[in-house]
Order: sequence, then C-alpha cells, then structure tokens
Amino acid sequence: MVQLHSRPSPDLFALLRELYAQQDPRDFPNRAIALIAGLIPSDLALFGQVAADRQGSAFCAPGAALDPNRLALLAEYCCRHPLCARALDGGQGGVLRLSEKRMGATDSAARDDSEPERLADLPYRLALLGPAGAAGTIVILLCRARSEFTETERALLDLLRPHLAQAYRNAALVGNLHRGMDALLDLLEGPSHSVVILSGDGRVKHWTEQARTWIARYCNAVFPRPAYRLPECFDRWYRHQFARLDDPSPLDSREPLVVERPDRRLIVHLVPDHAHGRQLMLLEERRKDGAADALRSHGLTGRECEVLGWVVKGKTNNEIGAILDLSPRTVQKHLENVYRKLGVETRTMATVRALG
Repeated sequence: MVQLHSRPSPDLFALLRELYAQQDPRDFPNRAIALIAGLIPSDLALFGQVAADRQGSAFCAPGAALDPNRLALLAEYCCRHPLCARALDGGQGGVLRLSEKRMGATDSAARDDSEPERLADLPYRLALLGPAGAAGTIVILLCRARSEFTETERALLDLLRPHLAQAYRNAALVGNLHRGMDALLDLLEGPSHSVVILSGDGRVKHWTEQARTWIARYCNAVFPRPAYRLPECFDRWYRHQFARLDDPSPLDSREPLVVERPDRRLIVHLVPDHAHGRQLMLLEERRKDGAADALRSHGLTGRECEVLGWVVKGKTNNEIGAILDLSPRTVQKHLENVYRKLGVETRTMATVRALG
C-alpha cells in the first residue's frame, strides 16, 4: 500500500477549500478539472455525470478543444468499460486504472475488447467514480499518452474522491436552492405584494423599488444610511419577531405588522428561510374594502384553512394539533391536502400562497 504524506500539504487543503466553495454545478466541472490538473498532470481530462438509473450521461472536456465525436467515444468507453460498469452497478465508485497496457491477455474480467482503435493514442487512463446521491455518479477520466499513472497518483485521487462527490452534491443542492429562490421571488413580486430578503442581523440583502417605496410611505420616514438598513419602525418589529422565532411556547404566534393608511393597509409577515440563513419579509398592500377569500377559492375546507393559518404563524404539527385538538398525523393529512390544492410542496410555499 502506498503511503501518502502523513499530513496533507497546504496545497491540498487549499484545493479542498476551493472545491467546497463551488456553488454552481454548471461551473463545477471546469474548476474540479483545473484543480486536479494541478496535482495530477494529464494530456486530456473529462468530467461526466451518469444518471442514477444509468439511463443517461453527460460528459465534457473542460479546457480542451475536443471533437464532439471523440468526446462521445471516450464517454461511451468509460461507461461501458467492465471495471467502470461494475463500479456503477455496485454504487460504491472508486479510482480505477483502465490502461490496456497493464492488463494481461487473459484478464477477461477487466479487459474491454470493444475499445475503439481511435483511443490508442491515449493508452494510459485513470477513472474516478464518485456517487453523488440524486445527481447520480460523477466520473472523472484522466488520460495520458506516454506514461502510466503511478500508484501515488491513484492513491491521491482516491483520497480526493469522497470530497469531489460531496462538493458536487453541495453545489447541486445550492444551485437548486438558488433556482428555487429565484422562482420564489418571481412569484412574490406583483402589483399588490413584494418581498424583502434580510440576513440574520437584519441587513437588507435584496428589495425591489416597490418594497422600498411602500416601506418609506407607510413608515413616513426617509431611508437611513447605509441603505441596507430598514427604517426604525420596521426594524424594531423585525427584531422583535426574529427574537421569537425560536420561542418553544405553543401559545406563541408571530403576528404580522399592519400599518394603516386612510384607504389602504400594508401587511408584513416574517417567514424564516433557514436553508439560506436568511429571512423573508413579505409585504402585501390591500384596499380596506377587503377582498375575496383566496384560500377558499382554491377549494380549501374550513379546517384546512385553520391548519394553514397556524402554519403561517409558525406552528409545528404538534402545536397545531394541541390547539385544534387534532393528532399530529391528522394535521399532516390536512397539510397534504392543502399542498395539493394550492399546487405547492413545502410549508414555506404554502405560507407564501396563504399570505399572497
């Protein structure tokens, strides 16, 4: 067994830090290949993703001007190679030498007899396969023309393998969350509603011109400097509500801020967005003559409206059950009906629809 240095080098720590800092799966292949190239030289490097059911794959060659036909050839070779196919079927991954020159003529279990002749100019190949959860399996194929990959290089790539897979999972998750947030912001912006995104310390991370106009009008105040701070009246309410987010009392309810004007009112709710480490301040302007019951128009029953009303106030299923004298399982069943009728999948999105 090849022993790596007992303590990883600073360069390796820097590589891992940068790898885990990636937040966009679309940029991940370019950065991952560039980082690996700094540790393990190769003449050609491919990054691929194979679907969990192995029914689809996508490969690219970051930084290389590679003919699409040759790319497809290499991708097919990598996926169909007996060692890779076995690793994909087993779901465990690994770092595998695919170099034909290292295989004996009788090694039928490892030899790929269908290897195209057009790959003969890159006879030395090393493949990394790392399971990436719902994203399937990531595959990195390194190819060299003149020298075999050493055992030390293989061991180093194997050391990086779980980190590459986890960093890719993280980037995919963050990318999905960002896309979800963009869709949420699109949903929340309209003639009668808007949103302000706040960090944990109350700093404004995003607000539209409409949100700024409403806050300035209803607070009857000029925005302070710096501009990422809310005016005092809104800031005071936000901090009071934020302090109550973790209050375990089942009687606690986070009440909205309601600011009155002669013919209109502004209603403000605070919705935790723990996935992003921030809070959503949802603003809705209403005429005082009232509006139709939007929830009932979606077919919600009276009990479902009650359950959703307590969800909007931040209650858990257990707390809602205690308030309405229902079992948590019954509360969850009502929520599932609410999700289906409103066309949403989460408590946060149901809250958004209820407030909108």
